Amino acid sequence: MTILSRLTSIASLTDRWRCDAGVVQLRLLDEDETTALAVFESPWGEGRIEIATHPGEWLGADIYIADRLVTRAWVEQSEDDIEFWPDGDDGAGDPRGRLDKAGVALSLIAWPTWRGPLTFEAIED
Repeated sequence: MTILSRLTSIASLTDRWRCDAGVVQLRLLDEDETTALAVFESPWGEGRIEIATHPGEWLGADIYIADRLVTRAWVEQSEDDIEFWPDGDDGAGDPRGRLDKAGVALSLIAWPTWRGPLTFEAIED
């Protein structure tokens, strides 16, 4: 399973995520072998996530809120987790974000766009 297919599988199975600010509702709109598009409603506003494959097993994820690019993340798969780095990070050391193996907990630590860490947990129906 590719990292993109793993992410889209998680997104299609888990559409609600809880964080300190409230609930994020996520909906996968489109996907193919190299790209995916999801939209969301969140405490910060409505937005979208555009994901595309890049050379070297990396994915680029652009996150927009109200049509404004808020952050760009680079995504790769480790042995167990999916790891995230903000654009411009050298990718050395521990990742700044991580989605656990089960796909139910996402942590963003020291992300330049947000103050403090953000943790999202999947809401299971």
